[in-house]
Amino acid sequence: MTPSYLVKQAIGAPPFRIPVSEKAAAINGAIMAALEGSIPMSGIVIAVSLAVINNTIILDPTSYEEANATSVHLIAYKYSTSTRAITLMDSVGEFGDDVLATIIKKSTHHSTLLYEYIRSIKV
Repeated sequence: MTPSYLVKQAIGAPPFRIPVSEKAAAINGAIMAALEGSIPMSGIVIAVSLAVINNTIILDPTSYEEANATSVHLIAYKYSTSTRAITLMDSVGEFGDDVLATIIKKSTHHSTLLYEYIRSIKV
């Protein structure tokens, strides 16, 4: 019996890709586990996933939204006591510099909110 993924590739379906929202959740979950385990770190990494659909930027898109997006983006920031820096940027699709600037601005805002929330619950 032929595995189904081979059949999908044979009829021209796009190759399997892990959704960026799942990648962001995995990164954030790993950081939360490290914090809970009291593992010493020089900072905290926060990941945010976004998709562009009909010139609208969607935060934490579903798999369906990602499949219908013009572009998808995974951006991770490292926060330490005095700095914030982009440590990962994975973007797929068609987008211009103006869209990328807006993506970075929105992801910075939302990652900062998430960082502040994580700091508020960690005792």
